[in-house]
Amino acid sequence: MSDAFIQTTLKVFDVGVETGGILTPRVTLEPPNYDGIECLAIQGNTLFSGSRDCIIKKWSLDNHELLLISEFLNPYN
Repeated sequence: MSDAFIQTTLKVFDVGVETGGILTPRVTLEPPNYDGIECLAIQGNTLFSGSRDCIIKKWSLDNHELLLISEFLNPYN
């Protein structure tokens, strides 16, 4: 996969019938990851993102703030 296709930022969209198929981000969560995002999980109003740089971020979907960063050792280095 080319680096041009690696997504490192998280964008929040409002998705519904009223959008008419046109989606524009409502907000971009900052700071971005340093490498590609591999997984997402939602629990209530909390979003967790995991990226290839071995970092898990915990985000508030209420106020779009970063709540916690957990960094893990890369077993492949």
